[in-house]
Amino acid sequence: MDSFIQKLRSFDRAAIAQAITLIESKKESDQDLADSLFQKLLPIKSTSFVIGVTGAPGVGKSCFIDVFGSKLAVLNKKIAILTYDPSSTVSGGSLLGDKTRMMHLSQHKNVFIRPSPSKSTLGGLGPRTFETIQLFQALGFDYIIIESVGVGQSEIDLASLVDCFILLLVPGGGDDLQGLKKGILEFCDILLVNKADNALRAMAEQTMHDYTYIAKAKKIPLHLISALENQGIDDVIDIIKQQKPKNQKKQKDFIRHILLAQMMDCLDKKISDDDVLSNMFNKYILSIEKNALTPHQVLKDFLPKVIESLGIMKKNNLS
Repeated sequence: MDSFIQKLRSFDRAAIAQAITLIESKKESDQDLADSLFQKLLPIKSTSFVIGVTGAPGVGKSCFIDVFGSKLAVLNKKIAILTYDPSSTVSGGSLLGDKTRMMHLSQHKNVFIRPSPSKSTLGGLGPRTFETIQLFQALGFDYIIIESVGVGQSEIDLASLVDCFILLLVPGGGDDLQGLKKGILEFCDILLVNKADNALRAMAEQTMHDYTYIAKAKKIPLHLISALENQGIDDVIDIIKQQKPKNQKKQKDFIRHILLAQMMDCLDKKISDDDVLSNMFNKYILSIEKNALTPHQVLKDFLPKVIESLGIMKKNNLS
């Protein structure tokens, strides 16, 4: 384990990728190894700045990160890119492969890019995002950039996790204020209208005008950029340098959320692996389907049985 950690600290990309694979794995043996790894790395005194990037599909998130991250890399900053794509229903892997869409950034020696499948997790993240960020923090990355699956109300999870939350807007998307993006505007720190180039320039300027009122009302920086032509990116870097640390209450709420989610995963595995509990659970499902029981009635009856099977009540002298 010590030699492996040495590889991690020396920025061995293969070792970092292997560590993330352990963190994301559902195999108990891999999870035990990941726990052993963190026992060596924790506690962490991190100065990493975490940035979230979201936007509708096709808005140019990867292109923006490629240009934006390259400018930071030139400043000799260590950068970790964590991207979440839709999962393949066949392999469970990432479909889009962001390394191929970040050609400039991937060439920098101080940059690590990890495309990961979302595995149907809501919030635009993966189920082990927080632990992966902790790994990056422990390894001394200056900037950690997270690109989410898409955009929607559920992406408040990402906003709660990062120091700076960037929403990219596509030209002609002004009407989206009435749709999915309305809620997410409550949480973003920077609004960027991308693709302000060539034939889309006029439309991008109109979109920026559409968002001007709400940006001023919420005191959110609003800028016109072209990732393709490398325009306006320096302004974004200047804004980020002025951002304050993350809202600790938001992060606390997020940590509570992921702990509950992981506890649910553990309970699901316990029920699936235990023949008695599994059969009982399936009978409850049939009863609910036949309208013989309500979910709440099942919970009151079934949950104590699960808790008893875990030995929690006995261990805590609660029986």
